[in-house]
Amino acid sequence: LTNVIYIKKNHKPIIFKNVLIEIFRNNKNEVYHKITSKKEGIEYNRRNDYRINIGNLGVSQIGEDTKSYSVVIKDISKSGFAISIEKKLFKEDSEELRCINEKQISASFIDNPTKKMEYNLHLNGEVVRVIELEDKYIFGCSLVNGNSNLYDYLMIKQREELRKMREREEKVLFYEKTMKPKRV
Repeated sequence: LTNVIYIKKNHKPIIFKNVLIEIFRNNKNEVYHKITSKKEGIEYNRRNDYRINIGNLGVSQIGEDTKSYSVVIKDISKSGFAISIEKKLFKEDSEELRCINEKQISASFIDNPTKKMEYNLHLNGEVVRVIELEDKYIFGCSLVNGNSNLYDYLMIKQREELRKMREREEKVLFYEKTMKPKRV
């Protein structure tokens, strides 16, 4: 048994674990493979690090160009980040977009995750993936150099997410306890 990753353009990869692969030949002696999985596939995280969804507005520069783009910081992990840029900011069939892979990219944004401390983060990365959607591009980037400020920020954001999850769970438990039918 082995694992198989299914990759479809403009979609996240899907990993199927412990699949059986069998080889078949048809009457023309052509080889075919039959892949069987007992379980559904799951989305595969290419970064192998916990991703924090951000959704904040920021600015970005691509390559050596001094032009700044208004972007949305989609997510960050300790090994990479993703930004989205509106398509209308690029000329149709622009050289800039054709040569985007492997270009250096910088992105900056401000966040106040705890309402006590403001983080002004600067990310430097290399574009490793471009996904084209109807009205925007998503640039997936690997971090070129991390910084302790980023790691502190990620830990605070992750703690905040866990706190919110616990609060939701407590509300559900409270609701379930108060909504139990009464015996008559």
